[in-house]
Amino acid sequence: MIKSLISGAFVAAFTATAAVAAPVIPNDSGEPTLQEILDDITTSGVGIDVIDDQITADYFGITGSGGSVSTFVIEITAGASTQSAGIFDKTDPTKRVELFGGSATTGSQVVVSILLDGSVRVNFADTGIDFAGNAFGFFMETGGGNVFYSDEALNGGVDRSVIIEGDNDTNVQVGGFAPGLFTDSEYIIAFEDGSDFDFQDLVFITESIEPVSEPGLLGLFGLGLIGLGFAARRRG
Repeated sequence: MIKSLISGAFVAAFTATAAVAAPVIPNDSGEPTLQEILDDITTSGVGIDVIDDQITADYFGITGSGGSVSTFVIEITAGASTQSAGIFDKTDPTKRVELFGGSATTGSQVVVSILLDGSVRVNFADTGIDFAGNAFGFFMETGGGNVFYSDEALNGGVDRSVIIEGDNDTNVQVGGFAPGLFTDSEYIIAFEDGSDFDFQDLVFITESIEPVSEPGLLGLFGLGLIGLGFAARRRG
């Protein structure tokens, strides 16, 4: 009985936090869709599905390698020359570090690292911005000053990004780089800057990162298990 209650609580907790994949709407202007863009960089393997391969994580941390490489894929929007993208501190969205500016082109790469003291480096140079720790989200800023975040709660509850996790099967090739395996420590970040929600306004790949768990959710789940344990003991 206890086992089934715990199992049910786990499923309920997971279901409560899981979100439906963001719909990716093909535009009617003749521009390539996000699916077509990802098909174009796929060289072999099962391929990438813009709906089925989405994950719902909003925040990430750099893995044990100590540095994360981001590679620019494409930007299809009227304001491409004035827009930028990067990472922001999980505890303070106003602390933002730009990775790609308006001059970025397919194959542009940057290396970002976060030190023990929270200082953020881009291409091994100190940005002068300190995060609270190794936990960050992604942002896109338009030329008009609008900032959109990977955390939909910061966008008024609207998904402004699609995040796709590697499958350890598909091989991708961007710009002049040799093809490589799209591993489960790599993620495609695709932003929407307007109202058509085709999510191909700014797209890049980031490697050597992993989703950051939400301590609050884990704490609530733990309290739920404790409550179930007490209830079971009382019934016993």
